[in-house]
Amino acid sequence: VKPAFQSIDFQLGITKLTNPVMLYMFGTDTATSAVMQSDTIHPSFASGFDVCPPGYILVLGASSGSGKGRNGYCSPCGVNMYSVSPLAGVVTGVPSCFNCLPSADCNGLDNVHFSRGRWTIDKGMYILIGCPAGYQLVNSISGQFSHDTQDCFQCASNQYIIDSNNS
Repeated sequence: VKPAFQSIDFQLGITKLTNPVMLYMFGTDTATSAVMQSDTIHPSFASGFDVCPPGYILVLGASSGSGKGRNGYCSPCGVNMYSVSPLAGVVTGVPSCFNCLPSADCNGLDNVHFSRGRWTIDKGMYILIGCPAGYQLVNSISGQFSHDTQDCFQCASNQYIIDSNNS
């Protein structure tokens, strides 16, 4: 079953289905040749930031026409990638897995282990917020935040840093 999404708000984490989904099954049992038939059931789907399990992103198909919504499914993030929100990493309106960070070990899905620094989750991604003494926090290029360059860099033996957390 691929639900069709009428609208998605990536910032607020709101997903809305185009129509209610119903399932009905009918067929022949291959072992006994008995005809089997189910009642019509209404499955429930998760929505919002819970539309996919941790470590997965919501992948959307092409628009199916005016007002018909877009099909979507949950796709796991692979090794050296991560996701803590299925609606994060939006590039051109499409969620995506984030690259593993330099001081982290990413084994796929939401399994991330950091070797140094203090990290928090903000807007569906890990943000470096502190480094140990003797290390400088770096999280930008030319003054612009850069997710993929976040790291704690050790000072040279003939240097020191007063505020390790000041990038």
